Formats: sequence, C-alpha cells, structure tokens
Amino acid sequence: MKKIKLLILSAIIMILISGCASKDVKLVVEKCFNQYQAGNILGAEKFITDIPKGENMMGLKQEDLVLYSKAFSKLEYNISDISVSDDKADVSINLKVKNLSEVNGKLIDEIFRLAMVDNKSGWDIEAEMPLLYERFLDDAGMIEENISINLEKIDNEWKIKSSMDLKNALTGGLYSDYWVEKEAVD
Repeated sequence: MKKIKLLILSAIIMILISGCASKDVKLVVEKCFNQYQAGNILGAEKFITDIPKGENMMGLKQEDLVLYSKAFSKLEYNISDISVSDDKADVSINLKVKNLSEVNGKLIDEIFRLAMVDNKSGWDIEAEMPLLYERFLDDAGMIEENISINLEKIDNEWKIKSSMDLKNALTGGLYSDYWVEKEAVD
C-alpha cells in the first residue's frame, strides 16, 4: 500500500512540475511577442537565442529597426499548444503579421516609378523611404501562419530558439524573399 501511495504522490508531483514548466514557457513567449507588439524589437530579442552579439535576429541596420518596429507593432498572436520535456519545449503559435513582401514589392515599384518614369533628378530616396514604407504598411494585408517555436532552457531560463520559420513568419514572408534574392545574386 505504501508503494502505491508513493507512486501516486510521485505522479502528482510530476504533473505539478510539468504544469509549472508550461506556464514558464508560455510566459516567455508572451513577453517576447508583447515586446514585438510594443515595437521593441531589441526587447523582444532578449528572449531569443542564437543572435550574434551586437546584432539583431533579422540582421537589420539600426535605422531599419524603426521601420520594422512599426510593422511588428501590428502583430497578433495566439498560443495554442505547449509541450515541455526536460530542458526543451515546443510551442504552437498562430501569428498574424503585416505582409512585408507586399510592402517591399510596392516600395520597389514606387521607387522605380519615381526614379525612372517621373524622372525625378536629385530625388532623396533615403528621406522618402520611411514615408513610403509607412504608407504601404498601412495599406498592406495581414498574413496568418501557424508555426512551431522551439525553446530551450539556458542557465535556468527559457529562451526561444531563432529559426528561419520564426524570422519568415514575423516578416510576413519577407525574410525568405531576401534569402532567395541573395542566393540568386551570390
């Protein structure tokens, strides 16, 4: 009888520990994506591993962080499932983000039109880019994607593992577009 009670008690303790780990994982994911929603890319990335020191996950220049933070502030997310095993966790999440591929395509078209068709000599593209970006961002549709986010426990803290799927989902497909173009050029 003592063995049965001990076995039941052990099972209850394991369930409680597993439940606490799931809550910790969920809290880290929520904190990360809430930072993105607040437009704080660098704050969000404090919860993500595999980012080289002094850089950001997307490899953005400092001035581009401001533009992208506006896009990320439109992000919506819903956590649907959490699975924890020891120091690893998987989180299923539904992300809705601005279609940055669409924004990028419209930017390229508009820059070409202004530079070539309207023949604007002396046109300051650097000054106009943020204004064009904001205009096209407001008009852009949303992309919805379900992804799995992997986390690992590092120094007793849960961290989201950076991945191509995560980068691509956050940028509404723009990140993979960039790599396809880069590989074509290289």
